[in-house]
Amino acid sequence: MCRRCSRNRLVPAQHSRDSLMHSVISSLCHSTGCTHRRVRSLAQHRGCRRGIALLSTMVCVVILSAVAASLIRSVLAQTREADRQAVQLQADALAQSALDRGFQQLTANPAYTGEVWTPVVPGAPSLKAEIIWSGTPTGGQLRVICEVPADSTLPVRLERTATITLKSSTPDKTE
Repeated sequence: MCRRCSRNRLVPAQHSRDSLMHSVISSLCHSTGCTHRRVRSLAQHRGCRRGIALLSTMVCVVILSAVAASLIRSVLAQTREADRQAVQLQADALAQSALDRGFQQLTANPAYTGEVWTPVVPGAPSLKAEIIWSGTPTGGQLRVICEVPADSTLPVRLERTATITLKSSTPDKTE
């Protein structure tokens, strides 16, 4: 018998419901400890445990959803950054190619003043480079303005300038 049962001895004059409750309480007591509960509170306790399990499950689902949303945002941001870096690299390569093209055109034709160059590269976005020569027969500047992708509302715009000194018949390029 548990300590609580021994303290609250039921007298025979009490209601028969109390006797039934005492026998149920006594049967719940065992040698390792007391699991002393009232019959009515046992049912309430099971319902409470189910409610706590549901609440803890819902909290776990909310936490996991927040973590998943955070991971998705992070992956999308990294993808956008990688795309931006790829376009920046394409713009750098286009600017260098346009400077080389302008230098070759100037070497082949001293009357060259510039052009709008739109190279077609399979699998790449539309490219546009404006090559502008401003100088004299002895030297000047070769300026390149690149846009990648050219058909976008917000292209990456890159500008490069090279100073060129023309010697007798062969120009010398310095950036």
